[in-house]
Amino acid sequence: MLLAEVLIERDYVNESIRNLSNIIENLLIVYDESNKEINKKRLKELFKKLEDLYKKCQQLDIVINRAQAFATITINETEVSLKDAMIIRDVMGNRLKCFVNFLDIVIRKKSDKVINDDIDNIVEIIDTLKIDIKTLNTKIQGKIWNIEVK
Repeated sequence: MLLAEVLIERDYVNESIRNLSNIIENLLIVYDESNKEINKKRLKELFKKLEDLYKKCQQLDIVINRAQAFATITINETEVSLKDAMIIRDVMGNRLKCFVNFLDIVIRKKSDKVINDDIDNIVEIIDTLKIDIKTLNTKIQGKIWNIEVK
């Protein structure tokens, strides 16, 4: 099984947990006393299903995290784990948000006190980060679709 397939399965299990939790929430409050025993029996079954789903989710998360920790990817001629590459991508995304915010502040101020060289520098950093994030994300996604997991 490929890592990408495990990720899809985990998403399905998480969605099932959310849906089942909603059903349980609706059964927890009894508006009609005649439904109390029926709800009680049904809740017992649903709690068991919910526990099974959480166990399945835990197993899938362990498989995913192991695969991401052991799989490697090359970034700028340096080999790092897939997990590390994802962290690097996320930090780059945070940097991008920060510089976009700087640019937004400068644009909103539209003051003569703004240094044009700084604006050009900020735009250049934003453009570079966008390209680097897209490139890294493509490598990560490619790797995810080619990792065999047990």
